[in-house]
Amino acid sequence: MRRWSALPGAIGLMAALCATACAAVGDRERRAAPAAPSTATEAPFAPRSPQYEAALRAYDEQRRLTVFDWAALEARFRAAVEEDGQNAEAWLNLGVALERQGKLAEADVAWSRALALDPGLQVAAENRAALLSSVGRADEAIELYEALVARAGEEGAARANLAVALAREGELERAKALAREALMYEPASVQALNAMIRAHLAAGEVGLARLLLARALKLAENDPSLHTLYGTLLEREGNDSAAAAELRKAISLRAELLEPRVLLARIALRRRDWPTVAEQLERVLQRDPTAWFALLDRALALEQLGKASEARSALEQALALAPKAPLVHLSLGVHLHLFAGELERAREHYRAFLSLQGGSLADEHPIFELLERCETALREKSVQE
Repeated sequence: MRRWSALPGAIGLMAALCATACAAVGDRERRAAPAAPSTATEAPFAPRSPQYEAALRAYDEQRRLTVFDWAALEARFRAAVEEDGQNAEAWLNLGVALERQGKLAEADVAWSRALALDPGLQVAAENRAALLSSVGRADEAIELYEALVARAGEEGAARANLAVALAREGELERAKALAREALMYEPASVQALNAMIRAHLAAGEVGLARLLLARALKLAENDPSLHTLYGTLLEREGNDSAAAAELRKAISLRAELLEPRVLLARIALRRRDWPTVAEQLERVLQRDPTAWFALLDRALALEQLGKASEARSALEQALALAPKAPLVHLSLGVHLHLFAGELERAREHYRAFLSLQGGSLADEHPIFELLERCETALREKSVQE
């Protein structure tokens, strides 16, 4: 008979692996177009509409006060694009207001519209690329960044952004090369150092990553992405407590970031700190409802917290989002089997997992014991009936 570890630990480990694989979330800050009338970039000879002028004044006032009401700004910029649908800048700023509220799909539409109207609107391209990276659409993000690099000339920012995206996708040597180019043009580029740190961490070169991180923190001690990377490094070294503190610092610096929350949830999952897992992944899902991996890990936490109905709802959502993901079927099968007693449906999902996974599983994988137990229970139930 195949042997396997205790079920909560086994499933927790698989859920953590899923989160690790999907944790490449892009959190570079999205930027609004310069909104002040004296500095805004606009199409030549394009007069501003009254609604857009009003939206810019509202933006300027909120920026002066450093207190932003993004819902109110969304309404202002919506009125501007309704008045003049050809204003690329208005679409750009509408996208920023939407993104700040976590309306990522709508922000993508707005920035896509801005680029359709003005393909040279660099900030819209940068913002859209960062958004695509944050929701796992890495290929599209990299394509946008590559186009920006092609137009960049002797400018480092585009190279640095592309380098970060490539480092997240495991193209480490190319990421390092682009980051070095970016540093030639902009020696104080924190984003280029970010890419180098990511590449060295991914390659297991923790010492080099630590040296570069120290340099980067001297340049930008309150950059949340650097504290996220420091947390990643500390986790790699096995110092979970210090890693969690750095990740919480990153979140305190910019609460809407996804990457530190995913990493913090991963640490909490390993420690079986179920309330933290549930809390952090709930915040991730508020900003990205399509993050099915977060739904799986949150469901696991909810099960352990005795909230079986909420866990089931999360798993059903994950299935709707990723019907071909093997781990979704495994997680849903476990829930139906062990928490809901729905053996027939559990068996269906176990079999779906095996079918989608293919023949690459080790004999000691827990699915075999789970399926055997489920089928035994079904036979016993049939005899009793």
